[in-house]
Amino acid sequence: MNGLGYEKMEKYYLTNLNDLLLCMKKAINFINPEIEYHHQQVAYLSYKIGIQMGMLEEELKDLLIAAMLHDVGSIAFGEELEILNEGDRANAHAYAAYKLLEKFNQFAYVASIIKYHHLPWNHGSGRSFDNERVMDQSHIINLADKVVVRLNRNKPIINQVNRIKHYVSNNKGSLFADRVVDAFMEISEKESLWLYLAYYPDSINDIMEYILRDNRLTVDDVVSLTDIFARIIDFRSPFTAMHSAGVAAAAVEIARHAGFSSNECKMMKIAGNLHDLGKLKTPKEILEKNSSLSEEEYNIMKEHSFYTYMALKDVSGFEEITKWAAFHHEKMNGNGYPFHLKAEMLPIGARVMAVADIFTAITEDRPYRKGMAKNDALKVIIDKTNDGDISKYISTILIKYFDEVVSMREKAADKAIKTYKSFTEQMKISQEDVFAMVAEKSES
Repeated sequence: MNGLGYEKMEKYYLTNLNDLLLCMKKAINFINPEIEYHHQQVAYLSYKIGIQMGMLEEELKDLLIAAMLHDVGSIAFGEELEILNEGDRANAHAYAAYKLLEKFNQFAYVASIIKYHHLPWNHGSGRSFDNERVMDQSHIINLADKVVVRLNRNKPIINQVNRIKHYVSNNKGSLFADRVVDAFMEISEKESLWLYLAYYPDSINDIMEYILRDNRLTVDDVVSLTDIFARIIDFRSPFTAMHSAGVAAAAVEIARHAGFSSNECKMMKIAGNLHDLGKLKTPKEILEKNSSLSEEEYNIMKEHSFYTYMALKDVSGFEEITKWAAFHHEKMNGNGYPFHLKAEMLPIGARVMAVADIFTAITEDRPYRKGMAKNDALKVIIDKTNDGDISKYISTILIKYFDEVVSMREKAADKAIKTYKSFTEQMKISQEDVFAMVAEKSES
């Protein structure tokens, strides 16, 4: 295809880390509007404490990223963690976030910070855990997180300061590190800190833009990072544990046969990873329903591609990727959703994604049914082509290379399922072993 002019470039910068972190924050907020500002507030307070402690810019950068992502484990594994009591659940979601993020090179150190962000200081024993050093940033986020959850944005904030300071002071040396408490107490004298924290936490966005100003990401970096996004989206439920991986693999294979360049195929992988980002807002009971949706439920389901668009639209360099990902339920005849775009408004990448999504949905196994056999799947594709729903050009490519596309989808799905099972097993292990040790240390 070579339509975007990237085919001759060995390496180019697609976007920046700050934009993708803000995108991830939007997606996290889809799940629970009640914590809309939580990550920004924790990041803001953590940053101010880090400044007071004299941290260098690189340390502050890692602190900010960790604070913005500290709860991603509870999003991906919320149901699995419900078996734990409150204290262990906090530790488990920290460990889950660590396992999700550690494979992305730029987040390896950040993952280690998040891993221990609920570890108590315990009069100095919290400097390390299981022969692993625990960073100051972990203890900063621990305090910031517990302060933020005690704020009530619906009441005058200054009237709450003494109560919160009293709580922090009473836990100095036990729950919280002495140096962190001292730094917090110094900055807590400023009324402006609390007013920003409670009512204008999005001021952290400007700080992050400055701190992360040089963190540009190549297309390969973004593929790796959005692999994490896909796991967060899919691992919420065994019903969806392999869907994004399967769609991405199918879309890339179709795109390759359609003449997309190597880098365009990588962009297609990114779009496939993110196409269902908006489903983080869809209730699990709808995602997991094993019978036909009611009209009301279907209307709720139809919202997800709009939210995918809203999450991605402000990411620099994602102008094409956003369309490919968010328009996957649009139809050539204009009868799709949510924008009712017609063929002339649908780029070829969006047409590929639409076909890949339908193909994956009907051929992948779900806990409540087996995927369609080849002939049945082909009939669905042909019928949708004849109805004017999907691109004839793209469906012809899928039909011609059906077995190859199936093979790539199955490989990706198998890998995703193995990863999902490994993660859930590790959560059980972390419950029985790692967090038992944390509790033991806390009580000693």
